Amino acid sequence: MTQWKNPVAREHQGAAPFPGFSNEECRQRGATPVDGQVEADLRQPHSMPKIVFPRGGLGKPGIVTGEDFLRASPLPIDWGENPRQDACALLRALFLPDEYVFAAWNHRMPARLGTTVRTRREWEQVFRTCPQLPCLFLPNPVGALPRRTQHGKWSCRGSTSIVSFRHAIVEFEAIPEDEQFPVWASMDLANLSALVSTGVGTLQGIVRVNAPNEAAWKAGYEKKWLPMGCKPRCAVSASLARMAGGKRSLVTKAFCRTHAAEAIPPLVQQGLWYVRPELVVGGDS
Repeated sequence: MTQWKNPVAREHQGAAPFPGFSNEECRQRGATPVDGQVEADLRQPHSMPKIVFPRGGLGKPGIVTGEDFLRASPLPIDWGENPRQDACALLRALFLPDEYVFAAWNHRMPARLGTTVRTRREWEQVFRTCPQLPCLFLPNPVGALPRRTQHGKWSCRGSTSIVSFRHAIVEFEAIPEDEQFPVWASMDLANLSALVSTGVGTLQGIVRVNAPNEAAWKAGYEKKWLPMGCKPRCAVSASLARMAGGKRSLVTKAFCRTHAAEAIPPLVQQGLWYVRPELVVGGDS
């Protein structure tokens, strides 16, 4: 299986991710390492240099690769193959330390405070000690107490529990992964908060939208992303994103019924290609 992160990322640890800026300057614009952990909590407004990729036509493979995104990441992804660091960097770029985040190991897990609903700070502690990282998370902060959903159930992971409609998930599953990098490079990346490999040949972009409410979030999504061929399932504000660093299973219940245990394939790694520390402004700060 092709690895989601190429060793070339380690070869460029000493190279500045933006031309004309040193690593120190880039870190000042994105993150400062603290005690060996990548700290991405700088919330002051700052200017980001424009990312320039070679252009060869939308969707042409081989023009822009994942390594280009690794080198261009505003937060230098220079820690090599470290899934726990990937997960911490992703959450630090999207959430404030005391915001509640829903994360789970499968789609069926309920939202429970202290188990699948924790503050970002608490999740970082879990990431450092748990044997297996969660593979899913809700990319918008939620409330600590359950809210009644549109279907009458009580939950902390529904759209009614979201306290800030800050992000949207964008995924083009009909395009091969190597052709998705040029597609993303052709866009304005100013609002791209993270680019994550799903482990199954697609990329998920977590895009900052800062919608005032769910209705505005949905209207904006349907106007911009659905016409571009985005996965329709992502057009729901409570959709779950893939956690960088987590591992997903490709096995379905039908597969388990028809195959022996030794035939079950291993878990597939999810990885981080690009991450921009979130600029939280207004009521979110």
